[in-house]
Amino acid sequence: MFSRISAALKKNNAVTMNDLMNVIQKSYCPTPVTVYVENICDAKSWLRPYTATFQHHSHPHAFRFKLNQHGEVEMNYRNWAKAERKE
Repeated sequence: MFSRISAALKKNNAVTMNDLMNVIQKSYCPTPVTVYVENICDAKSWLRPYTATFQHHSHPHAFRFKLNQHGEVEMNYRNWAKAERKE
């Protein structure tokens, strides 16, 4: 859907919020619903002090987080959901 919106924006100027919402609605079928949201919550910065550094997570496609017998969280992953081997 985003590629269709991007292509539509290359052909149409959207200088106001209403212009942008109209371009988005006309760019895709079925017509997407657009809603103006005045305030949003930044959960990432709110949670950042309480999360461990999370690395090497962009390639695997299936994750499982589990509490082990020592009360620690373990992450297992598979490169594909139906892959035999778990890491």
